[in-house]
Amino acid sequence: MLRISIAFLFCILVSQHAYPSNDKLQILSEHPIWQALLVINEDGHSDINSKAFFLSDHGNADPLAELAATIKRFDTFDVESICKFRGRLAWLSRVYYNDVKRFSHIPCKQYDQWSEFGRADISLVFASGYFKNPASYFGHILVKVGSDDLSYGLDQASINFGARIPPDENMLAYIFKGLFGQYVATYRSIDYFSSTTTYGEMDLRDMWEYRLKLSDSDRELMLGHIWEVLQEEYTYFFIDKNCVYRIAELFSVLGEHNFLETAKPWVTPQDYLQSMVDVTYDGQKLVTGIHYRPSRQSNLYGKYNQTDHREKRQIHMIVDDIVRLESEEFDVLPLNSKYLVLDTLLDYYQYREAIGKPDNVSYQRVLEKRYELPIAPSVSRGTPDSKPHAGRKSSYTYMRISSIDGQHGSNLFTIGMRPAYYDALDSGHGHVKNSTLIMGGVEVSSSNGREFIEKMDLVKVESLRINSTGLPGDRARSWSLTVGAEQSNASCIDCLAFLLSADTGYSKSYLSGAFVVSGFIGIGLKDTRLRQQSAFASASAGVIANMDFGISMRLKLSYQDFYNDSEKDTEDKRFEFRKALTKNSDLRLQYENNHGAKYGLGFGLYW
Repeated sequence: MLRISIAFLFCILVSQHAYPSNDKLQILSEHPIWQALLVINEDGHSDINSKAFFLSDHGNADPLAELAATIKRFDTFDVESICKFRGRLAWLSRVYYNDVKRFSHIPCKQYDQWSEFGRADISLVFASGYFKNPASYFGHILVKVGSDDLSYGLDQASINFGARIPPDENMLAYIFKGLFGQYVATYRSIDYFSSTTTYGEMDLRDMWEYRLKLSDSDRELMLGHIWEVLQEEYTYFFIDKNCVYRIAELFSVLGEHNFLETAKPWVTPQDYLQSMVDVTYDGQKLVTGIHYRPSRQSNLYGKYNQTDHREKRQIHMIVDDIVRLESEEFDVLPLNSKYLVLDTLLDYYQYREAIGKPDNVSYQRVLEKRYELPIAPSVSRGTPDSKPHAGRKSSYTYMRISSIDGQHGSNLFTIGMRPAYYDALDSGHGHVKNSTLIMGGVEVSSSNGREFIEKMDLVKVESLRINSTGLPGDRARSWSLTVGAEQSNASCIDCLAFLLSADTGYSKSYLSGAFVVSGFIGIGLKDTRLRQQSAFASASAGVIANMDFGISMRLKLSYQDFYNDSEKDTEDKRFEFRKALTKNSDLRLQYENNHGAKYGLGFGLYW
């Protein structure tokens, strides 16, 4: 009789979860956190393409059916489901079972080992822009889970979202396929040491860690959700549902703030960081600290730029002949100068190893010389010029008034917009400094009651490798690529010409980066209609000046020699002056001379 009563009572208790009310399930299935756990989009369907992610045959479009199927699996203590869907389990344990320890006795060895990384902290990590990978032109966002120490240890993991791109894919193919959703993308989890090695040592990208303050329960929920979406397949879109969007989406399971909120139809890493640092969570700022991890190249440049002329001379002489470490000229240096010279040399040889040109013998000699000196901390590279979130907004709209001298002399009023953008005069804050990146830029002008397109930049990339030291191995080539259209010359308003050009050259910075001098040679096509005479060869030289008080300037001289059409040969002189008025506004003066002179004054807003 007692056994029958116990069995009857057990059935009653189980039935409370085995046969939940439809009203309760309906409410839970419409909850924003459940929708976030299933990655339901604005059309009511999940963005996850993997069928194995859903327990119901219609789970990708029916959150109620998926909730019922999930509860059914959990009620039977199905180990496979419990160990895979840790985010669903964490949330339902709170709001449905009202018992966070209900399933704690179920062993999930793989998840337990992995989630141990994140018991201490979760951080957002920003890696600076990288022009060898189109997906990282504007920088990259990932998540770090693990201890809050500043080591590069293996007790930390990084969560990355990216498209599966063939290794030999060219930039134009990537942009086209990325725009139209032709790539499969997934989240991956690897040890954080590998990420810092890839970004900081191999790709030479700076990294900033934004440490986040989360409650234990929310940390468990987020870790569980990350675990259940790892390796699931998504469709990758370059403009909107990209790595930034998907990383932000992970935080949506917290439910307290819309981490994806943006008025733009596109998403950039900088926009997201600026949003995150303003988020209030549980009555305080979500971001509790920022740690900077300089790349191997930034370490070298930071120390080299602290040296004076005498110290620079010693560095170059020792690199040319390592025996000069024992020279009298080095021995008579003040002790602090010896520290700086040797520490800079150590970073230089580590930099050479990172780019695949090691000199281990010289590195060992310098290290031994450093050990001969009295014990002292390594010279600091200094603090970074700026933090990614502290910069201006990523999009730019401007108005310009211009006056044209020449055959068609007139005045122009121009409105321009660049959706995701920076150029050589306003780069920084995690951008590739002194470089240009424009996608989808357009200028529309009006003159004498006539409106016309003055310029379109489908893609414009200019990578200036500043080669601060000039030492062997630090002499990388600069390059540029332009695909778009522009008026054939400065005095023309009705001769829009297709433009495709590619250039390569060399750049060098002076006075700790205050001045950058560059020279290029290149080839291209430019014409109102494509024909043999559209091809040209070009040569150009320029200088960029970065000054105090938000002032920067650029002068560029170029020559285009057209194939079999000398009348189109062009000498082009351009000068631009920029003054930052506020963080998100500027004033620009422009001069262009190309078959006529054009003078312009413009005002721009970043948004």
